[in-house]
Amino acid sequence: MAFIIISCNADTKTVANIVVSESLDTISDEGLSDWELFIKHFPRKKSTVVRDYAGNVIKEQSLGVLNTKVTSVQQCADAAIRLRAEFFYSRKEYDKIKFKLTCGLEVPFSKWALGYRVKINGNNSL
Repeated sequence: MAFIIISCNADTKTVANIVVSESLDTISDEGLSDWELFIKHFPRKKSTVVRDYAGNVIKEQSLGVLNTKVTSVQQCADAAIRLRAEFFYSRKEYDKIKFKLTCGLEVPFSKWALGYRVKINGNNSL
């Protein structure tokens, strides 16, 4: 198993260049799904050691580079959702880009591209 670590504004972070695990690079492309190939070949940077919450060195690690604005906050789930959306976008499969909000509302990219936006009213999304 290999970890892909995603850091916002990677160029300005101290962990901007993470050591890329050799095992990730030695995995054959044969038999991998399109999604797995997309993740495997996602742009990575090399650098220092990454440690887990207990301070142990994570043996297999990579840093995926996602450019975001300094004022934009993307948490772990946001980054994973964004990667999946970028995968479909790169394949021009725009109809597959959609998100379900916690209230159950499904938000398709096609509507967003037309200018529609979700409006938050208290605990309701419109």
